[in-house]
Amino acid sequence: MATWLTGLAAVLALAATVFVLANTGANPAPLTYATAVGEQRSVTLADGTVITLNTDTALDVAYTSRERHVSLSRGQALFEVEKAKAPFIVEAGTSRTRALGTQFDIYAQPAGVAVTLLEGSGRVLAPGDRLEIANDGGQTVSRVEPGAALQWRSGIVQFDDVTLADAVTELNRYSTTKIRVSDPGLAAERLSGTFPTGEPEAFVANIALFLPVRIERSASLITLVPDNASAP
Repeated sequence: MATWLTGLAAVLALAATVFVLANTGANPAPLTYATAVGEQRSVTLADGTVITLNTDTALDVAYTSRERHVSLSRGQALFEVEKAKAPFIVEAGTSRTRALGTQFDIYAQPAGVAVTLLEGSGRVLAPGDRLEIANDGGQTVSRVEPGAALQWRSGIVQFDDVTLADAVTELNRYSTTKIRVSDPGLAAERLSGTFPTGEPEAFVANIALFLPVRIERSASLITLVPDNASAP
């Protein structure tokens, strides 16, 4: 059962204009939208709300006379919500985000859900605030640059002092050719930079410029291994 998050929760309540949804009686069947690995897609809903789905994302949309409901089962989506009387609710993992009119990004990750407020003003979050809700219920808020948070729409990811393992995990979302780093020491190396999505060969070529690694290829797998011969 999804938890109504309070306190530092992703509750984004804004002033609304009136929007009347047709009352069809019985709840309509939800509409399903999905993207493949490496694909992006934007959909405009009946009320004018625009949802942009990132790579490998799936969600269901169900509108009733009382609420506009989205269930994000996997992946990441940007929500540009049209102001309306009926609340706009997004469920992802154990989180439940409620908005009446705003712009926010939700990323359902294996370890939890990240909600980033990009435009509008919320009861708790301000534009540029990212709320991360772990599967065990833990919550943290950090600051991000709104423009950087949306770079994925342009096919770019930006890393700021992250481990190579985390960078590879993120980049693997965008390509059917996967990168693997099995050596713990190499996986713990830290990096910063901006990289194109869906181009694993370009990424490993850049890594080889500043880390002593050897690149091994097999079918749809690229493995980075320490190149001991290059070590000082």
